[in-house]
Amino acid sequence: MKTTDFSKHLSNFLGSYLPHKRNLSVHTIASYCDVFSLFLHFCKDDKGIRADCLTLNDFSHTLVSDFLIWVEETRKCSVATRNQRLAA
Repeated sequence: MKTTDFSKHLSNFLGSYLPHKRNLSVHTIASYCDVFSLFLHFCKDDKGIRADCLTLNDFSHTLVSDFLIWVEETRKCSVATRNQRLAA
């Protein structure tokens, strides 16, 4: 898998920033990992953007909004859960 700017930042965010700078629990970090896993699944299946091709330039208000709608409508999550996904 090729390394993109997004994958580098995500690895740093989950592996270094959250546990060392923010001192978050392993459970919180696992929750964030789950959110990004869902996001990558959404990008691949609904938007046709594979994880190994996703870059920071792909991020837009529309992409994030579409993800949140997908979480709520397709995954049948509550507004509170959707908002937790957004926080990640």
